Amino acid sequence: METDLLLQLAESFLEKSISADTSKVIEFKEAVSAGESLELMSNVIFYRPVDMGGHTLRVYGNVHCKGSLTNANLLAYGSVRIDGEIKDCNIFSHNNISLHHALNSNFWSYGDIHIDTESVASSYMAAGSIMGTAATVRGGRLACNGNITLEHALSPGDTTRLSIVLGDRKIIKAKIAALEARVRYLENDLVQVKDCIDIFARKIVEKRLIGVHIPQFESIKQQRVDIEKDIAAHKAERDQLMQSTMTIKKAPGTVIIRSRCSNGVFIEIEGSRYETSQTMQSIMCSTDGKEVIVEPYYAVSNAEVLS
Repeated sequence: METDLLLQLAESFLEKSISADTSKVIEFKEAVSAGESLELMSNVIFYRPVDMGGHTLRVYGNVHCKGSLTNANLLAYGSVRIDGEIKDCNIFSHNNISLHHALNSNFWSYGDIHIDTESVASSYMAAGSIMGTAATVRGGRLACNGNITLEHALSPGDTTRLSIVLGDRKIIKAKIAALEARVRYLENDLVQVKDCIDIFARKIVEKRLIGVHIPQFESIKQQRVDIEKDIAAHKAERDQLMQSTMTIKKAPGTVIIRSRCSNGVFIEIEGSRYETSQTMQSIMCSTDGKEVIVEPYYAVSNAEVLS
């Protein structure tokens, strides 16, 4: 599945006005082999391998797979953590994604993506950063608007080239669209809640219950306050992102390869391009607005990598 199709699934998923009960956790102690799509309304933990058989898993909380995940379209409103191998999957998270090993999969995150050990022929798009300080990435595509840090960056051959892109505004525009869609649905909810408040208020006057504590009435008034806060927060985030798309920056971030970068790796930062023609050790890439600047980099600690 191409990332554009993954984004379409994610957009329709985020438009739904469903609040998950993230105080609850659904646990799957046995292996899961799904014959149909699933929709889960809380946090989820899978202790054994999960094979979705090409079906879609929608989770409105956080997801933690302690085993492998295979042949799945996973859409999560919370964060995603997968400890086992990810193979032939399409994964979207409104928050962060953390993974151990990926093969032939696509990832889209409106937060950060963390790669623990290895990625092979997989694509990543993140509104934040992509961090793999101990990871080997073999082929595929990594695109984000923060920083990219890898241990090894390899292009094993022409059909498995590795492309690294910073400053991909498509990610930010997609998040803006998702925030606007969410606001529209929350505003619809707000209209319904206000109608309920008006009905309650009329009944209270009719039954002369003014001043009487009515739990249901207090609950729906609090719901109105919560929705209004959510709308304000989403609008503020949207406005900030819209401002960032109009601001011309020297560079949106840096690309750091801590140990080895093979020949054939393609790097693009804010439209400036560089392609490695020989294997290099410990490099850092930035831009002056015209071309990518490649410098030796000697990492001592993760703190220095992120500084």
